[in-house]
Amino acid sequence: MCSAEWLNNVQANIRNIQAECIAILKATGFTPDDTKDGQLWEAIQAAIKSQVPAASVTAAGITQLSSSVASDSETIAATSKAVKIAMDNASARLAKERNLADLTNIPMARQSLELGDSATRNVGTTANTVAAGDDSRIIATKKALDDTQIGSSEQAVMWIASADDLSNLPAGARRFAKNNAGVTVLPSADYCYIEVLAKRDTAGGTCISVVEFSNPGNVWIGVRNNVPVDAGFTWVQQYNENHRPPQQAMPSIPDALVRGNNLSDVPNKAAGVSNLGLTDTVNRASHVDTDGDVQGYVWGGWLSTWLNNQLAARTTADWVRQNFLSGFRLGGVESAQVWRAYGYNDTPPYVITGVMNGNADDLIDNVTRRPLQMYINGWRNIDWL
Repeated sequence: MCSAEWLNNVQANIRNIQAECIAILKATGFTPDDTKDGQLWEAIQAAIKSQVPAASVTAAGITQLSSSVASDSETIAATSKAVKIAMDNASARLAKERNLADLTNIPMARQSLELGDSATRNVGTTANTVAAGDDSRIIATKKALDDTQIGSSEQAVMWIASADDLSNLPAGARRFAKNNAGVTVLPSADYCYIEVLAKRDTAGGTCISVVEFSNPGNVWIGVRNNVPVDAGFTWVQQYNENHRPPQQAMPSIPDALVRGNNLSDVPNKAAGVSNLGLTDTVNRASHVDTDGDVQGYVWGGWLSTWLNNQLAARTTADWVRQNFLSGFRLGGVESAQVWRAYGYNDTPPYVITGVMNGNADDLIDNVTRRPLQMYINGWRNIDWL
């Protein structure tokens, strides 16, 4: 720094420049120091930092650069790198105004949306098209469902006016039906559940099952094989508890016995008895009375008479006393002294009834015994039994 006293008028421009520099130093808070050479640069840097504003969307200024593509700042400027990333991302996106025409793999897009084959087919009424509302495929299916009424939660009464009403029903059709007044097409005058079991290949042939509403046990199968040759249905009722096969269905079988005759229609009864092994029993039937008594020479006449005679002879008190056991007892007592010698053998029907010691030693002195007796027309020992 050079003081003004050293500068003349010729050097006025130098003096002015020096004044400007001093003004910059003072404006930025520096005190001029002629011993320092870098003050002006430091003052300029300070002035830039404090005097130049940051850039914004409303004012110019210094701005910071960034390569981020996720920032939403309005004071940071994007670098070329950030711009490139954004452009690359935009190139990978679908343009709304192109209406998906910019898809790179359309089949993969359909697969991702799980559209299936229908997405590539036009609506129409021919094969390989998505069925339109007037497509015969839909119309036929709807008609079949309407005709059969499969899946219906309830059905209106079908009033039958003619056999054709039934013949015109498709296979599988089910109805809740009743004859019109004066009409006898259905086999019952009651309300009926009907089902078309099958259709013939031609001539409108139809087979129908009918279940009576009030009595479900009444079931018929009806057939009309040829329309209009057959004027109506031929009905066959299934057998049940109240509708049984007629009992006269088998009388025409030759050489057959009728169950209700109980063998009275056997032509040769003697041969029939012999075949059953009953000849001897039948021959002896004349020896049996109606009360069950049996007659034979072994008994000398009727068995009941022989038995009465035998029992009468054996039912007197004397006969009973002479032949039946009526009591037991012990007989009179017998006593014997014990000694060291041969004694009594084991002799029935005696039983030892007493053993006695008459002194203070340890030996037996006497024994007593009695015979066991029974009463059969008098008391007797039972040793003979």
